[in-house]
Amino acid sequence: MASRKHSTRTTDYRPDDAEAGQPCSRRPPELCDGATLVTQPGGTTRREPARTPRAFCAPCEARIAACLEDLPAAWDRLGAAITDPVRRAAPVRVTPGSRVLVSPEVDALMRPMAAILGGWHARVRSVPGLQLADPGVPHDSAEGITAACEALAVHLTPLLALQDGWTTRVYSWQPGTPMPGDLEDEIGAEEIVTAGDGWVKVTVQRSGADAGSEILDLHWRARKILGEAKARPESFDGVPCRSCDELALERAEPPSDPSLEAMHSRCAACRDEMDRDEFARQAERYAGWARGAGIQVCRRCSLGRCEDCCWAACSCTGGEHPRRRAAA
Repeated sequence: MASRKHSTRTTDYRPDDAEAGQPCSRRPPELCDGATLVTQPGGTTRREPARTPRAFCAPCEARIAACLEDLPAAWDRLGAAITDPVRRAAPVRVTPGSRVLVSPEVDALMRPMAAILGGWHARVRSVPGLQLADPGVPHDSAEGITAACEALAVHLTPLLALQDGWTTRVYSWQPGTPMPGDLEDEIGAEEIVTAGDGWVKVTVQRSGADAGSEILDLHWRARKILGEAKARPESFDGVPCRSCDELALERAEPPSDPSLEAMHSRCAACRDEMDRDEFARQAERYAGWARGAGIQVCRRCSLGRCEDCCWAACSCTGGEHPRRRAAA
């Protein structure tokens, strides 16, 4: 069966955006919905974000708008999940006190979600010429979340064009433990407003590019907590893609249409798919080439990316291989 290739671009993608401007602000840049595959001097390929005169390219702007449309419903689902009873196989003695069970993970997301969306809503309302009225509802209520998301979606261009401005952000970690080193590096020299056991509030500079990134992050975190985010697909590490030669093959998802034949593998870089027979032939060709060339080191290690190697058959010993140890 012939392979199927899928475009990563949305229908409203404008090619003119890729011809001028700066790279899209999507983080990490490989996730840019308008990204293109670029061949490097060594013959390998990589995804480069689209270039745009704005903060985000058109496909990423469309994704941000879609996230804003879905966040009010996600807020309602999080509110329903925050007091879900804990189910255990065996009875557990509960100490005297409140019987209201609150999920700390959900609570730790809903609080900053309300503050972040409400803060961006307030900044957009202050843009000269928009004349947006205060909705007059608490920012941490379902009505407040809906009002903020609707206003931000309608005025997405002014939101993403905001320049740096002062705001506050709260960072948290496990109570009773010192602040993690990576979080300390992220906060850096930002001014601390107040702090407590396991949390700190600081003043930071944020722009429209940060607004888009935070909206995408909030939506992804909500879907992850609710169990709606896709699980990490099974990787076929050690076999390169026949189309782009990247070691990015993973198990293909079953088609939504049962009349279509299910594919066996899918390249995360170029989206090329192979059925089981095509994958077997590609694996055998690469294995034969590797045996004939005397090569037992995977492509990642040969490019100096040993930290990304998770192929158990790789014989490279010249670097650290944390992913290979984790896979084992």
